[in-house]
Amino acid sequence: MDKNTILGLLLMGLVIIGFTMLNSPDDTTSQASEQKTEKSVAAEKKQEAVVGDSLNATELGRIKTIVAQYGKLEMREGKQVYALDANDVSFALVGDSLSGQVVMDGDMAFSLSSLAAMPDADSRLLHNAAVKKVREAAEKAAKYSDFARFVSGKSDTLRLENSLLSLDLTTKGGMISKAELKNYKAFQKGKEGNCVLFESPYNAYGFAINTDTHRFSTEDFYFTPVQENDSTVLMKLDFGKDVYFGIRYTLPHDSYLVRMEVVQQNMSAVIDSNVSTTDFMWNQKMMRHEKGQSFEERNSGVFYKFSGEDGDVDNLSETGDD
Repeated sequence: MDKNTILGLLLMGLVIIGFTMLNSPDDTTSQASEQKTEKSVAAEKKQEAVVGDSLNATELGRIKTIVAQYGKLEMREGKQVYALDANDVSFALVGDSLSGQVVMDGDMAFSLSSLAAMPDADSRLLHNAAVKKVREAAEKAAKYSDFARFVSGKSDTLRLENSLLSLDLTTKGGMISKAELKNYKAFQKGKEGNCVLFESPYNAYGFAINTDTHRFSTEDFYFTPVQENDSTVLMKLDFGKDVYFGIRYTLPHDSYLVRMEVVQQNMSAVIDSNVSTTDFMWNQKMMRHEKGQSFEERNSGVFYKFSGEDGDVDNLSETGDD
């Protein structure tokens, strides 16, 4: 075999090898394609495995009863409507006709009537999630009974203040969310400023209303503020028909003392007074006021005053285990 023949065979071999490499599938592309196919198949199998859900006639009947019993009576286009809203779920009852909708993923909405039918394969997962939301909303309404209309709402803040003290009131829970002394300084959040006695979320309180079947906490409810005058605000849960529960705050001029009183009007229409009691709950995490933390811890204590104009002031020991 001469030199030219050997060279020709080598060139043919290189051509064959190069052609094979150029036409062989890329391993990375092939692997990604296979993974994508596997995920698609898995998603399809998952979709097929999910059983469609829907609201049955018994559930719709129970929801209708809940809305009629606990919904808020409104006038819409000259008609009496019982309305009940719970976050992304809303119900409306006109006569014997129940309607409503569930908002999913921001803009997607399902009507109550559509949730009574079985879903198609493409929307099965989202449809089932909407059905679950309706059931949870109905259970929450049954749990809070007449108070169900106050479970959802918007948390707003308004202020009561005088020359000495500034108070922020929040509609969520109808409580004081922040108290600030105007004429005293403190070291807080790494800098010096007006002394903040407490603020949300480190301060929370409320009234627990107990019946023979339920326990309601005002911390869960959204109140409507009523500005009675420049120094008084009434946080109100209005049931309609001259029935309401409220917490009134009064901050007199040039005073450090704020008066808080519970006011009720015809609440026996909602809760039987013979089987109800009320507890007061207050949780607070004390805020830091001094730059020297260890000094403050050694010299801080809790002082309290007994009720009545002549009530004595007492305190828990700064260093003991009272």
